[in-house]
Amino acid sequence: MEVFYTLPENIAGNQVKLGAEEARHVIRVLRHKVGDRIQVVDGEGNEYRCVITKIGRGELRAEVMSQTRRARETVAEVTLAASITKGAKMDAMVEMATELGVSQIVPLVTMRTIARLTPARLRRFRHLTVSALKSSTRTMLPRIKPVQEFEQFLKESSYFDLRLLAYEEERRTRLREVLVASPRRVALVIGPEGGFSETEVAAAQAHGFRTFSLGPRRLRAETACIAGVALLLYELKEL
Repeated sequence: MEVFYTLPENIAGNQVKLGAEEARHVIRVLRHKVGDRIQVVDGEGNEYRCVITKIGRGELRAEVMSQTRRARETVAEVTLAASITKGAKMDAMVEMATELGVSQIVPLVTMRTIARLTPARLRRFRHLTVSALKSSTRTMLPRIKPVQEFEQFLKESSYFDLRLLAYEEERRTRLREVLVASPRRVALVIGPEGGFSETEVAAAQAHGFRTFSLGPRRLRAETACIAGVALLLYELKEL
């Protein structure tokens, strides 16, 4: 069954309202009618199985028949902190990371980061996460955090009980060798096309980050992000 998204404030008791864009899709594209069943998520982990009770011009209301919590979500909360890349490359990364199951995405500015993010691009990322949430039938909407300097992210990293950094100069240590049992909050850091400087890696290690290799071949930054997330979730038995 297709999944539809609504804001948490559009749910009151057992009544659900879809926003105009979602309502148009349900009514005009899928041709649903009153009495049809739909599945709605609020991006905060709640999934509602509903029956449509009212259809109007750009409006749809439904009654909740049953509710589940955090269906298809990972146990570990994974934060992907990735150096900003240009144009569509980062768009694709945001979509695929959402589909895989990350909890939040932090755009990073590192020493060798070239691209920058505008407020419009950040808004686009948030739109992409909603689309990817629906296509992957997730219930938690990843948070797109404000842009952070790499050094600042390190200073605030004590929140995580496992801190990982993919480093192209790390030749031997693989991901499974730096994992800990049953982590609850994981930070996965991926650098820019030019990689991290030795100074940045040393600073990360001083803050408890464990470096690991993504293999012998050089990967583009967006490829490294998805490979890293997929490998991490696989090793954690979340994929």
